[in-house]
Amino acid sequence: MRGNWFVPISGVRGRTARVVLCVAALALPVWLVLVRGMASEESKAGDSLLFPIQVRGRFGYIDAGGRTIIEPQFEFAAPFSEGLAEVSAGGRGAFIDTSGRRVIPDLPGQVRAFAGGLAQVRIGDKWGFLNRKGEVAIPARFASAEGFSEGLAAVRVGDEWGYVDSSGRMVVAPAYENVGPFSQGLAAVRAPDSEEFGFIDRNGKPVVPARFREASDFHSVPGGALAAVWIGKKWGFIDRAGQFVIQSAFDEAGGFSEGLAAVRTGSRWDYVDPKGRVAVRPESKRPVEKALAFSSGLARVVIGGKFGYIDRAGKLTIPAQFDGASDFRGKIAWVRLGSKSGYINMSGTLVWREPN
Repeated sequence: MRGNWFVPISGVRGRTARVVLCVAALALPVWLVLVRGMASEESKAGDSLLFPIQVRGRFGYIDAGGRTIIEPQFEFAAPFSEGLAEVSAGGRGAFIDTSGRRVIPDLPGQVRAFAGGLAQVRIGDKWGFLNRKGEVAIPARFASAEGFSEGLAAVRVGDEWGYVDSSGRMVVAPAYENVGPFSQGLAAVRAPDSEEFGFIDRNGKPVVPARFREASDFHSVPGGALAAVWIGKKWGFIDRAGQFVIQSAFDEAGGFSEGLAAVRTGSRWDYVDPKGRVAVRPESKRPVEKALAFSSGLARVVIGGKFGYIDRAGKLTIPAQFDGASDFRGKIAWVRLGSKSGYINMSGTLVWREPN
């Protein structure tokens, strides 16, 4: 990918992928963005979630009210995904549950978050998958591996990517230089001899011909699903048949979330509905430099180099004041003020702040 801001960490993968630009563009800490579970349905569940905190070099977890549930004790702690979180202490990694119990006490190698009941694990120089018992469910035989989405995971053999199912069976043979996760039954792929993306189905059959310079995942909208695509010099949105539902007329475009997609025309940011009509225009006396996806009814915007949040009416309900910010997960969001991190609730009040 060419570093378009909307591309999620779980987006298109390949030797030329530049998803790391999301970290810098959104001013998020690496531990917060390198976990696919942050985008899972569990992440939207609300008060039952726990959230990582860092206190004087040690990590623990709070709840949505800012109460410490697991005392800071770890050298590293990732967000929870599917009820488990990776932590490390004394140089040894483990997965814990929300009580802090080490469910998988000794990790055999580098891991990533659980998705679809399996977590990537690196053993030596190869990647495989662990199950929730800590057993190697799919042997480490891949040069790289991504998390499961809709029952399939992208894996790299040599220089080319394909897809395996949860049993480790190669469902789509390695043939692509860049691939994305399956969403709504389709995945964006680019062949080594092509500069354009198309979409394949779960059997590897081409469904949408390769003709896009970039392509996002499909996202549900009322009556179907849409994906943002870049063709020529503009972005638009296609349906699962590859037909343009919203013509390519935008200089930037993000995927649909909660029925709206952020788009930029010139220097103006708006949110369009699935028919391409402007549904939300951010209200600000100063220019909106970037607009991001809605989550829990609020969307991040950047104004004057600072992050704030707008509601679905476009009103800046949480002023642009943060040096870094995440989407809301349930009812709180991570923010950074100067060198200190914290979490805010949906009214913008700090529920927890990193102590001095």
